[in-house]
Amino acid sequence: KHGLVSIDALLDLDDALDLEDALRAGAAALKEVGSDDPLGVRRAKALGDLARGQGALDLQQGRRPLVVNVVNGAATCEAFVRPGLPVSATVDQIRDWCTSATRVTVREVLDLNAAYSTDSYAPTEKLADQVRWLHPTCVFPHCSRAAEHCDLDHIEPYADGGPTSTQNLAPLCRRHHRMKTHARWRYRRRPDGVFVWTGPMGQVFEVDDLPTPPDVE
Repeated sequence: KHGLVSIDALLDLDDALDLEDALRAGAAALKEVGSDDPLGVRRAKALGDLARGQGALDLQQGRRPLVVNVVNGAATCEAFVRPGLPVSATVDQIRDWCTSATRVTVREVLDLNAAYSTDSYAPTEKLADQVRWLHPTCVFPHCSRAAEHCDLDHIEPYADGGPTSTQNLAPLCRRHHRMKTHARWRYRRRPDGVFVWTGPMGQVFEVDDLPTPPDVE
């Protein structure tokens, strides 16, 4: 009636990730040339461009690495290709990826209940990965920027004795990291995992520790 149609598809994981990357790139390109359409509209237009061959995938280039995190030793398991985005996977499926032309790195899942720390300002790779898995998005109120694109902030500043640890690190997108550093926004993490933010005018916001679907733009 309105010239719109809903499309669903069941794809191999690697193909689905390639499609996701293509739609993300297409939506970003439209924004760069001046489109002020919402992200969902730009993604839909990018899909149309793919269908018409304007943004066709380069099938000649090498496939990009895919990191799959699974439970070691499980016959069937829940796997994650990035924080907050679970997929169903089996050992047979993973074996198929590993014996195909696709390059796959399989890592054992981090212990999300462990308390990691380091004496240095910069977190170790294991600690950084753990924090991003615990908090898949920026922890500023109402922000859904994916943690993989965020800075890892010391809740209690490192210069004031704040440790580089599981409990004292949280992902903040660059914009909200700057607001915390330069615009008098402050936050703390309660024992129950809730982040309590206080704004420059005294306003208070609470952000729970539950995963938020990440903004993939």
